[in-house]
Amino acid sequence: MASQRPRSQQLDILVQLHLLIAQSLPLLPTLYHLRQTNHYFHTLLPPPTHTELLAAETSPFAIAHNLYACRYCLRLRPGHTFADRMLRHGRGRYGRKQGNRFCLECGVKPREGGSEARYALGDLADNLDVFELDVSVQTEEKVDESDSLKVSIEIS
Repeated sequence: MASQRPRSQQLDILVQLHLLIAQSLPLLPTLYHLRQTNHYFHTLLPPPTHTELLAAETSPFAIAHNLYACRYCLRLRPGHTFADRMLRHGRGRYGRKQGNRFCLECGVKPREGGSEARYALGDLADNLDVFELDVSVQTEEKVDESDSLKVSIEIS
């Protein structure tokens, strides 16, 4: 009877093969999506470092999809998930302080060690999204010019 390799050695070869293939793949979008495919690849492939994410955000894919790196959650996130000041001047895509950028979600979470959040109540954290609202009101009654319509919109 021919001797066979133990099953664990065969699995080790498979894991090593997957890691070798993954090393040759670009982070965006291929490796990023492969890691999100299933639990096996998510645990097998190491998460990207902050330095790798900063390099990846300058790729054509990241620029086309408006993706930026967050230093705390270590994810590439769309531009609308960052405060306005996090995407401008030194913290912009090619800025000197791009490594200090963090998303709104990480900004409102308490810091590690139980200290307060990066954004406090009352801080101005403008978002780049601008909403325009075109409202036309039609009534059956005659409306005086002195009548006014007050519209209040709350976005949460």
